[in-house]
Amino acid sequence: MLRHSQRTHTVTHDHVDNWTTLEQVNDEGRMCFLDHGLETDYFTRETFRVRDGDPLSTRQSIQNRFEFQRGDWQVRIETDSLMTADATHFHLSNHLDAYEGETRVFSKSWTRAIPRHRV
Repeated sequence: MLRHSQRTHTVTHDHVDNWTTLEQVNDEGRMCFLDHGLETDYFTRETFRVRDGDPLSTRQSIQNRFEFQRGDWQVRIETDSLMTADATHFHLSNHLDAYEGETRVFSKSWTRAIPRHRV
């Protein structure tokens, strides 16, 4: 174990603007497998927000980071996703970056609107 795992779950409420926020951090730590030398590192942060009395204000965001390393070889993927909604659609936006070492080798962003069909 190179960095120990840590999990936190925090709920806060802003009494001025009436936002309630749930934040979950899941840091799986950094591990090295001694039999083959592969290091892994996983980290996720999920944030859920809603304003009192306004269900359409709901926002769910998730950030992920995955890293693999063995010797001089290192790759990392970072993602950032957001889901919101209005009366007729769920709105999804995503961004992904992939790195080899410190060089970004791939990047993509996309959005999608999904009809709610009375959900």
